[in-house]
Amino acid sequence: MPHPLLIGLMLITALHAFDELVLVIAMPAIASQLGGGDLYGLSIASYILASLVGMCWAGKRIDQKGPAYVLRLGLTLFTLGIVLAIVSWSPTSFIVARILQGIGGGIGWTTTFALVNLVFVGNERARTISTLDIAWVVPSLLAPPIGGYFVDYMSWRWIFVVQLVPVILVALLVFPRIAHLTKFTNERSDPSMVWQALRISLGTAALLYLVSQPPSWLWLLTVPAILIALPAFNRMMPAQWWRGATSLSLPIATAIISFTAFYGLQTYQPLFLVDQLHFRTTDVGLLLTAACITWMAGSYLSSRLYPTLSRLQSMQLGSVLLILGIVIIAISTAPQVSAIAPFIPVNLTTYLSPLYGGYLAWAFAGLGLGFIFNAARTAAMENTPKNQEGFVATAMTLSANMGVGLASGFGGAIKNQVTGNGGDLALVLILLCGASLLIAIYGSGLLFTHSKNKTL
Repeated sequence: MPHPLLIGLMLITALHAFDELVLVIAMPAIASQLGGGDLYGLSIASYILASLVGMCWAGKRIDQKGPAYVLRLGLTLFTLGIVLAIVSWSPTSFIVARILQGIGGGIGWTTTFALVNLVFVGNERARTISTLDIAWVVPSLLAPPIGGYFVDYMSWRWIFVVQLVPVILVALLVFPRIAHLTKFTNERSDPSMVWQALRISLGTAALLYLVSQPPSWLWLLTVPAILIALPAFNRMMPAQWWRGATSLSLPIATAIISFTAFYGLQTYQPLFLVDQLHFRTTDVGLLLTAACITWMAGSYLSSRLYPTLSRLQSMQLGSVLLILGIVIIAISTAPQVSAIAPFIPVNLTTYLSPLYGGYLAWAFAGLGLGFIFNAARTAAMENTPKNQEGFVATAMTLSANMGVGLASGFGGAIKNQVTGNGGDLALVLILLCGASLLIAIYGSGLLFTHSKNKTL
């Protein structure tokens, strides 16, 4: 029987995953009822960016006040967001609801991983992380059909009504078991942490918006956008995290690198298959299912094979599998690009068609990311300095979310620039493969450069 606290942490993770994806199917109905043509985009962006603020704020406060205080506030904000979403009467009220939910969801996710570090010990942490991976993946798979059911047969407001049940269960399962984890340090509160989080969110949003526009003098504004976001982001991470020179910075750098390489392709390959090659949405959806299943398998194997396979070796194996998946996607897509199609052997395209090559590619890439992320999070926790559990939990969750955001945003910028100049989605995907491959190779290079690290 799972530990009651673990069940509560799984529910927190599931709620966050569910809310990030459920509106993909429900937003047209919400926009139709509440009005506001751009409500879909604004609502998705508001949750993700607000969650970054919640994550960054939570880490420092956990180290100051303890997880019980922080989670109580996060769950309160999340619940207020749910209630406001249920009674929303306008686009603005709905967006405010999503912001409240996003802040609460970000706080909850960061607190979850801080609690894993505080409550669970030894290899039990890795197994707990593997379980939380399942709690993330399953709601991600179920969110669109559940949202579609409520929209078609009941009301989109029920998407939020049903979330009140797991919120109540979280309160009952988690709070009695973490009440003793109170204030850790006498350090005074640092109000600048919220400001740093806002700088990350607003600067990143501005950067991604600017590079998605046609080239013009406005691109000069990317410099101040970077100067707004990057120093604040670095402050939330270990010193010189991009070098991966320490036992703490290496797994965190690996996480952001692998997520960027993975999600850029996962976001745009389905678009290429559906819009340009006209595959059925159901068939293409199975690609993501394959990646999710093998991700869970990789995470499980990473936790079970330790110590036969060290954390570092798991990350190294995962990086090789991720690179292999990217290469297969490139090979299966290349024949669709007219400029290079004549140089592709015919027999190769027979065995690696864009769809079936995609199944194989995402099986490898998902397995690789499962190995990487389980080992990276566990290694980061095992090398967390005392009284910095919240800081490290923030760094890990922030690295994963920034990887997804940067991949999706810059992928969209590449798409806009290519299609705006007469190119097609096959060329977009090949360029994304090239960028993802370079990023993944850099991450793999960091891992193999530090092969003699005995603490991983």
